[in-house]
Amino acid sequence: MPFLDELAGTTLNKLVERWNSDEPLGVSTGLAELDEMFGGGFIRQELSYLVGDSGVGKSWLAVAWAVYGASWLSKGNRPATGFVVTDDSELQRLVSNKQNKPQLIVFWSLEMPPTPIGIRLISQASTHVGYNLDSKVLRRGGEYTQYPEFLASISAATGFMTTIGKYCYFEFDATTVAEFRSVLTELSIGYDIVMVYVDYFRLIEDIAMDGNMATLQAERSGKLRGISRDYDCHVMSIIDINREGEKSKTSAGAQYMKGGTAAKYDSDLVLYLSVHEDSLDKATGMVLKTDEVKLVLSIPKGRSVPQSMTTIMLNRATGKLEQWRDR
Repeated sequence: MPFLDELAGTTLNKLVERWNSDEPLGVSTGLAELDEMFGGGFIRQELSYLVGDSGVGKSWLAVAWAVYGASWLSKGNRPATGFVVTDDSELQRLVSNKQNKPQLIVFWSLEMPPTPIGIRLISQASTHVGYNLDSKVLRRGGEYTQYPEFLASISAATGFMTTIGKYCYFEFDATTVAEFRSVLTELSIGYDIVMVYVDYFRLIEDIAMDGNMATLQAERSGKLRGISRDYDCHVMSIIDINREGEKSKTSAGAQYMKGGTAAKYDSDLVLYLSVHEDSLDKATGMVLKTDEVKLVLSIPKGRSVPQSMTTIMLNRATGKLEQWRDR
């Protein structure tokens, strides 16, 4: 472990390196206002949680960010690293040797199997090439598949995914953090992992040492933080709100995370996603039955950034993501 003078010197050298570099600080979300809110995008060696009620659009948002991130990496962007080798382990040597490795985003899907998430990816890809393929139409097929515009949009989306495909990896088989770490270690041989999405927290099948649920939540969160540090990447995990949050008539925040207090305090950033009042039926309070939903994304907790909020538009049929502007 370093003494203060060594730690300060190493930190200053890293900062000077960053100041003199044209590299962006973190992985871009695709929206400049969100990047600014997050302190420069998704920063390496940080842990964040995307919190919200079931069905609000958390997985859609994560998929959208993963596709935007892969597209951003494919253009030659390389997020800055502050990785410092602290021991002589094989993993440290592997992860630190990244200069000539291609960048990679890893999406750990514990909830959705390949086909449903693949449909979302095709829809999301189509929005990047001037089309808006409805995921419901893709799922249903039938007469829609005969229209020339449909065929053109499929072709364009496929071409876009081919371009960015090597920058995003999807893991469906791992069920525990230990299994997932094995996947990351294998990938680190040939890639520099910059971002990891976990969809989602509650489905990680680790077992608490003492069988207690609170202990399990704390251990899960601690292991995800360990991944962010060991693999020099940003880890974002989707997490539900608890029953108290579901009953709350006010905007639920970090205190309602269904990961207990450990997840909240382990995180560098907590993002809370909720439906804007404009997208709610004023009589029933239910979400309007439209694909395009106006959402509020807030930061109830940020270790390095202030509490703030912004409004976004998310199309839950195509995954198209836009910053809300008064029209």
